[in-house]
Amino acid sequence: MATLSTHSAGGIIESATAFFGSSPLRPSRTTNSPRRQENPADEKQKDAMARRLEQLHTALGESAVAPAKAVTAHTLPPALESVKSFGAGSIIATAMISALFGAGLMWLGTPQAETRTTPAPLPLIAAPPQTATAARSEPVLAAPATTEISEKTKIGELLNTWRNAWAQRDIASYLNAYSQQFTPADGNTRNTWVAARTKKLSAGAPIDIQIRELGIERLNADQFKATFLQDYASGSYRETAQTKVLLIARENGEWKITKEWLAENKLAMK
Repeated sequence: MATLSTHSAGGIIESATAFFGSSPLRPSRTTNSPRRQENPADEKQKDAMARRLEQLHTALGESAVAPAKAVTAHTLPPALESVKSFGAGSIIATAMISALFGAGLMWLGTPQAETRTTPAPLPLIAAPPQTATAARSEPVLAAPATTEISEKTKIGELLNTWRNAWAQRDIASYLNAYSQQFTPADGNTRNTWVAARTKKLSAGAPIDIQIRELGIERLNADQFKATFLQDYASGSYRETAQTKVLLIARENGEWKITKEWLAENKLAMK
């Protein structure tokens, strides 16, 4: 398209130059009509348009075109005879507009350099740092210390129930605190021990029992040892600060007393 536009613009300029020549177009003289006087203003306009044509040639990169031979009246085609009646300035202006239009077509037809834009690389997105909340989202197993504290609490509740049942002479609750495998410290059977304790707790003076300085120690997964000082009073009988030891084991999901003995008599009064 650039070549076609260049040829079109060049053809228009050459036609205008050949038609008008390098000098202003003058009408041919006839023997019957007098010579028309040239207007000075038209002469200046012709010179200005001629200079513009020359500048247009230079802008298009073409060398100076040799002016064509002046067209005489007898060589002009009949169709151009009517054109001679128009003013020279109007004809030159029309040629200039055609030349400029052709130059525009040539510029539009020139292929523009293709601009390729290399897309910028996408920024790498770093993985967000692991927060403390995310770290805690994983399931956490219960610590053995927490389980041990919970079981020690149950051991304390068992001892408190055992002490209250003894003080209130509640035989059923008192015996229920002991395991079915309970072994008495004197070597008797459990049944013999149960008969003796039932007879002693059936009647008598009120009983007051206090437990202090309690210590609970885990022996294994299913056994604890409780050590404390026991103060006992019933009627005129008093026992103060007796060290007592109980072995407590898990039985059918509950904690029961399996053994019981006095470690040392601190003070006994009757």
